[in-house]
Amino acid sequence: MRGLLYSLFLFATLSTYAQNRKFPYSDGSKWGLTNENKEVLIAPKYDTAFWIYEGMAVVRKDKLYGAITADGKPLLPCRYEALSLLTKETGMAKLGGKYRLVNLSTGKLSTVLFDKLLNYRYNDPRILLVTEGGKWYFLNIATGRFINPKGYDEAGFVTGDHYQGMVKKGELYGVIDLKTGSVIAPIKYDNLVYKNDGEIEAIAGDTIINYTADGKARLVSSTGLTATEHVSSFVEQPPIFEDDYFSPGVDLYVYKTGDKTWKAAYEYRTRENVPGEQLPPSYELNGYDSVAKFYYSPSSNPKALLKVGKYGKFGLVTLENSQVLPCVYDDIENNGDFYKTIQDKLEGVISTDLKQLRPPVLKHIFEGDSQINAWYIEMPDGKQGFMDMKNGKIFIPGVKD
Repeated sequence: MRGLLYSLFLFATLSTYAQNRKFPYSDGSKWGLTNENKEVLIAPKYDTAFWIYEGMAVVRKDKLYGAITADGKPLLPCRYEALSLLTKETGMAKLGGKYRLVNLSTGKLSTVLFDKLLNYRYNDPRILLVTEGGKWYFLNIATGRFINPKGYDEAGFVTGDHYQGMVKKGELYGVIDLKTGSVIAPIKYDNLVYKNDGEIEAIAGDTIINYTADGKARLVSSTGLTATEHVSSFVEQPPIFEDDYFSPGVDLYVYKTGDKTWKAAYEYRTRENVPGEQLPPSYELNGYDSVAKFYYSPSSNPKALLKVGKYGKFGLVTLENSQVLPCVYDDIENNGDFYKTIQDKLEGVISTDLKQLRPPVLKHIFEGDSQINAWYIEMPDGKQGFMDMKNGKIFIPGVKD
């Protein structure tokens, strides 16, 4: 499993951070670690790429996993079938087909075994939802023990911040306190509805019982349940939109008006594929085989660019037909935080302020890593590593800028 997000604050912190960035890199076969000066901190010896997170990284060698510090010092030996970093202090290691918690400082393994990690939530303490032998358990990272010694048929986290877990046996539901393991609502209800502030309405037939976060119960009227409320596993899910979901608004649209003549216009649409009201001004372009919207953002300067094609090559122009990039590329892609130029099957990078950081000399440019302000790249000779997002410097020993 993966999880990453980062934040930085004062200028001094940023300066120190910038001077101490570490970059995984590959010689085409194995992976090592370098810095901004391309000094070899770890010679390539690991099987796969790795990323420094919270001052640590999971590495693989000879098909087994271990952990190192940001300076390349061994933290855990490469002896595990799988390894994940859960917190600064605790990891999840797999040995003999079973998972267990491991202390990242001492290497000490917990005695509690489980088959699979399904979900996790909360920070103090962090609670894992795991399965073992077909049963569901909540595991407290701080203690290394199951919160519920007896497994359930199913379980999930209750909406809210009250350390509550929904549990199920057969077709009946209940709720437990994930800090103490005590029962809030016994497992005897057909449905459960989360109200607010840790309160649960438990429904059995025509009976509705209200449970507070501390387990106090009171009978409530069945009219208290609205028609829109229903039971779920309480595991939070992202909203689901229909495939044809469309938000009405103003956007830029391009129309072909004749042989190599085009019109770009702002338009307010209420349906995605149905032309709407055109708003002035509109723009005429001539002499191109193709014209397409490259981006439109009212807060940007320029606020729109068009990708234009001529004789099988592509470039970029403004709405006023002022050239930004000449039609010399096999393709140009908008990747959000940079523009990719493609020529002769090689890739280059244009920043969003339209500065060329790299001509098309890379085999491929992948996603960026905001923690180290760099993009993950591959060179034509198979070497891999990172390139600075601001100046295009490549941090791979042996690769010349």
